[in-house]
Amino acid sequence: MFELSENAANWVHLASNVVLVLGAVLALVGIIVAFWSVGMVGAVLALAGTIGVFWSGRSREGFANARASEAELKLEQLRRQVAPRQIQREVFLREIAGQPKAHVAIMYLRDDPECFDVAQQIWRLLQDAKWQVDAPLPIPASNTELPTPMSVDAQPSGVTVVAHSASTQESEAMGNVMLGKPWIRTPLTVLSNALSQSMGGVKQWVGGPNRPSSGTLRVVVAPR
Repeated sequence: MFELSENAANWVHLASNVVLVLGAVLALVGIIVAFWSVGMVGAVLALAGTIGVFWSGRSREGFANARASEAELKLEQLRRQVAPRQIQREVFLREIAGQPKAHVAIMYLRDDPECFDVAQQIWRLLQDAKWQVDAPLPIPASNTELPTPMSVDAQPSGVTVVAHSASTQESEAMGNVMLGKPWIRTPLTVLSNALSQSMGGVKQWVGGPNRPSSGTLRVVVAPR
C-alpha cells in the first residue's frame, strides 16, 4: 500500500472506525432479523473498516515515532547546550599526539566555575600530552567597557586560541580541516584542531594589541 501523509492517515483512521462500527451494527442486525444480505454488507464494511484502521494505524504510529525521535534529538541538543562543557580526552590526545608543540598559557573568566573547570581540563590534557603549559590564571580586571575576555585578545564567548602571529597557511588551516583538505601542522593549528575536535568548536585571534609573545599560545576560556 502507498504511504499516507499524517493528515490523511488521521482522516482514514477516523473514517475506518466509523465504517467498522457501522459494519458491525449491520452484521448484528442481519443476524438478528435473519436478513442475510444486510448481514453480508455489514460484514464487508466491518472488514473494510478493520483494514483501514490497521493501515492508517501503522502510518500514524510511524509519524508518532518520528515526532518522538525528533523530540529526543532536540532534548539532547538542549542538554548539551546547558550542560557543563566536557572535553573528550581520547579525542584531544589523539589529535595532538606527535605534533609540533609550543608553550601555552591558559586564562579563564574569574568567578565563573564552569570556565575554571574547562581551563583545568585543558591544562591537565596538555600536561598529559607533554606540552609546556602554565597553570590556569584568571583574566586580570580590565578598565575597558568591552567584555573581559577581549582584554586579552579573546572572543567574548567560547574558547579562543590567541597567537602572536600566523602565516596565511595557518590562518586557512581550520577552514581546510572542515573541508577535508590538507592543512599545515603547527602548534597553533594543531592545538586549535584538537580543541575543536574534542569540544565541538574553537575560535582563534592573531596579532591583537595584547597578543602573547612569539612562541607562546594563549588559550582563553570564556562563557558559552
